[in-house]
Amino acid sequence: MSKHARVKPDQPRYASFLVRVRQEPEGTGNRNSQWRGSVENIQNGQKGHFTDMEALIRFIQEVSEEQGISLEKEYIA
Repeated sequence: MSKHARVKPDQPRYASFLVRVRQEPEGTGNRNSQWRGSVENIQNGQKGHFTDMEALIRFIQEVSEEQGISLEKEYIA
């Protein structure tokens, strides 16, 4: 039995994520900075780190699919 088989067909499926984004300076006197982030799936505690939006979206898609939620690309901006 899969872990998402417990969801009744008439119940909505959802996945919750906590996303943190921070800006880190690259060096002293350098105005350029690097954006970094972390993401955590609230249901199972799985965590990931990213430096670009593509990696964040990929993590969310993969974890959601593991929970039986298929995210179509048109729903992700």
